[in-house]
Amino acid sequence: HQVYVCNVRVTQTGLAFVVVCDEKFPLKVAFKFLKEANEVFINNVRDDTEWRGVTKDINIKCEALNVLMKKYQDPRNWDGVDKIEDIKKELDETKEIVQDTIDKLLARSDSLDDLMQQSEDLSISSKAFLKRSEELNSTC
Repeated sequence: HQVYVCNVRVTQTGLAFVVVCDEKFPLKVAFKFLKEANEVFINNVRDDTEWRGVTKDINIKCEALNVLMKKYQDPRNWDGVDKIEDIKKELDETKEIVQDTIDKLLARSDSLDDLMQQSEDLSISSKAFLKRSEELNSTC
């Protein structure tokens, strides 16, 4: 069972443009399509008497709208509408990687601090051992 989303744009002139797409279709792309559909319709159907004041469904031919619909069915033709979204995702991923790296560096720093303390303790112990062994050797 697939979910569909209906996006609508109603202009000040009373024209309504509707796009129905699946839930995975990017919302920004749908709204860009609606905006372009409005521009294409206005530029290609110059006689507003065909649609102004209409009170029932009518069929107005506009081949340019068909071309526009075909264009938007191919994601390669979206003219970078989702570039900002892609950049945001990439930044979020980079931020996550940097945070993970910082966490690892902090953990490593703690480990290095522990190692340095252990090394210092070992050095003190070895000096004490050396001193004690020299004392024992001198008594022999």
